[in-house]
Amino acid sequence: MYDFSWFYITIDSLKMDYDSLSKEYEQVLEIDRFLGSIALRESSGDQWNVNQYGMLGLYQFDPKTLTYLGIKETKSNYLNDIGAQNFAMIKYLKYNKKKLNKYIERYDGKTHKGIYVTTSGILAGAHLMGAGGVMDFFDDSGRYKQYDGNDVHVSEYIAQFSGYDIEFIN
Repeated sequence: MYDFSWFYITIDSLKMDYDSLSKEYEQVLEIDRFLGSIALRESSGDQWNVNQYGMLGLYQFDPKTLTYLGIKETKSNYLNDIGAQNFAMIKYLKYNKKKLNKYIERYDGKTHKGIYVTTSGILAGAHLMGAGGVMDFFDDSGRYKQYDGNDVHVSEYIAQFSGYDIEFIN
């Protein structure tokens, strides 16, 4: 009689590998959908866009924020490098997630001021107004602005970008 137990162990490990890769692929697709939606809202998907306030690229970053994030490219290089723009956005999402973790834990999946709140909405709001604008939306402290230069309220981003499954961003 032959022992084929090694064969079943291999199939089980392959299934686990496949399941893991499948989940990672789904996460990549979801973050891509989220980033694409923000880019459309911010710059109409134009990586070379510079608005009247000097905000740059797909995600309309303030050059000071890019410097704070450690992005040292020239304006021209940054605008020509979509990878750098995506890198900056992911880095900013991670930064804001750490800063806003207590708000995410408290409000994710709940309604606040008539708006359904999720992690993705909170992080999109932080992209618009910084973490302080999001904190002020929840705390009503009056310490931070809740409107950007185009008169868009942070709650608009929290609502519009809720529902993306990006909790895995750390």
